[in-house]
Amino acid sequence: MELPTNYKYIGSAAIGLLALTMTLGCGDSTPSESASGQQARAESEPVANPEPANPERAGREDIPGETGPEESPAPEERVAHETEAPIEREQETGPGRIPGFEQGTFTGFPPLDPPREVESEGEPAEHSHQPADLGHLVEGGSGTESEIEPGLTFIPDPAFEGDPVPIVEPEPPKPVDLGPPLVDAPEKLTRMDPKKPLWLDMANKRVVMVGQVCLREGGLEVFACLKGTKEHEAVVSVDIEAFKAHAGLLRVGAQSGSPARWEPSYSPARGSEIEITVLWKGKDGKVQSTRAQEWVYDAEKEQAIKHPWVFAGSGFWVEEETGKRHYQAEGGELICVSNFGSAMLDLPIESSQANASLMFQANTEKIPPLGTPVTLLLTPKKAEPPEEAAR
Repeated sequence: MELPTNYKYIGSAAIGLLALTMTLGCGDSTPSESASGQQARAESEPVANPEPANPERAGREDIPGETGPEESPAPEERVAHETEAPIEREQETGPGRIPGFEQGTFTGFPPLDPPREVESEGEPAEHSHQPADLGHLVEGGSGTESEIEPGLTFIPDPAFEGDPVPIVEPEPPKPVDLGPPLVDAPEKLTRMDPKKPLWLDMANKRVVMVGQVCLREGGLEVFACLKGTKEHEAVVSVDIEAFKAHAGLLRVGAQSGSPARWEPSYSPARGSEIEITVLWKGKDGKVQSTRAQEWVYDAEKEQAIKHPWVFAGSGFWVEEETGKRHYQAEGGELICVSNFGSAMLDLPIESSQANASLMFQANTEKIPPLGTPVTLLLTPKKAEPPEEAAR
């Protein structure tokens, strides 16, 4: 007959205690006591708190709710227990596992206390973890206007509890006041743009624009460019829109032709010849005047250029998606010295962009200081009658 598990535990403990007593020669038995007497006395005396022989119970006595001997399971439960035990032991003793922890819950452990807010000195606990309240610094917040500098926008960062960082929006550049055009009776000019320095002089049949000197030394591809485009290779920069200058030339009688072409063979720019006059104030405050050609130096001939400018007229390109038309000279090719297919005004000679730095240069000695305001007068040259041209 199979003994209950508890008796097995007690018998095993008694035998172990007897062996230890015989080895050490100490214990409750006396030297004259025989081995049979020691065994009889050990079996008759109960053993308090016997050490469990079940390895699965070892080390579990300190767990609350798990003390005391375990009841013997039924045979079918023992089979299931012995089958599942290796899996449970692996789960309980694997890396990072805590004995008694199964499927996210602690067995036998008291429930953990809920997390508590850490109180800081002089501040309620419920606000100790909150970010700095910067709502009054945002547009539409509860703060007053005196709390934020006008013109600055503050964006609060929840992870940052210091002073907010101002984001300053860059202001658009203010137009430079270059003064009125240096012509007689400027009040009689007709503005072609309410803000840009571009006028029509219908009395003298010419287009008037105001710009400034942007380069005095180096190679040139254009004589005059639009502001913010080709200042590094132009003598003068003007803050206008090219298509309005084109319209102005048509208004005063000029006829547009076509830009230079390279296919199937080279064809120079053609159109009405345009005389360009430059006006500026010298050191003495008096108005100075010269032809634009005097500011462009021909390196091959070692003199100022002699060629006139013609009204090539640039061209348009159309957006496929919207059908919107764009005037090509808005890229900066207003008055060119190198041939561009987008030039509004160009020289009627072959002048490649590849050798422009060697062919044409700024005539430094003739050009006033950088930033000097200048007035450009674009006057279409009257075509000679056919009979006079034939002579």
